[in-house]
Amino acid sequence: MHVFPRYAAKDPKQVAELIRQNPFALVVSAVDGVPVATHVPVIQDGGTLLGHMARANPQWRSWESGPDVLVVSLRAPSWEPTPASRDRFAALLPRVMAFRVHVRTEQSMFKLSQDIDVERHARVRDAFAAENPRLADLMDGS
Repeated sequence: MHVFPRYAAKDPKQVAELIRQNPFALVVSAVDGVPVATHVPVIQDGGTLLGHMARANPQWRSWESGPDVLVVSLRAPSWEPTPASRDRFAALLPRVMAFRVHVRTEQSMFKLSQDIDVERHARVRDAFAAENPRLADLMDGS
C-alpha cells in the first residue's frame, strides 16, 4: 500500500484504537492465482489479529499454500450484540473457522482532509463532531 507521508498514522496507538473501535476488516489473498476478499470481524491481540469466517468459504484453505494475506481495517457501522444475536452466533459456531494472522508489517493511512484549506477542514471536522466525535478528534491531530 502506498502511504502518502501526510496521511501516515502518527502513532501506532491510533491504529490499535481504529481496530478496537471498528473490528471489521477485509482479508485479501489469492486462491488459485485469483484475488479473493472476505469481510470478517477481527480483534487485535498484540501483533496478531484474530478473526473467523465461514468454514464453507474456500479462502481460508488457500492459506496453507500461500499464507500471506492483506488485512484492511474498515470502519463499520456500530453494532451491539443482543441475546438473539448471541443465540444466532451460537447456532452458526459449528460452521465457523477461526483464524490468526501474525502481523509482519503494518502500514496505516488516516486520510482526514489534511489536503484542503483550513476553513474547509474546519467545516468538515465540525460536521463530523456531533455524530462521530472520535473522528473529529483524529482530524484535530492531523
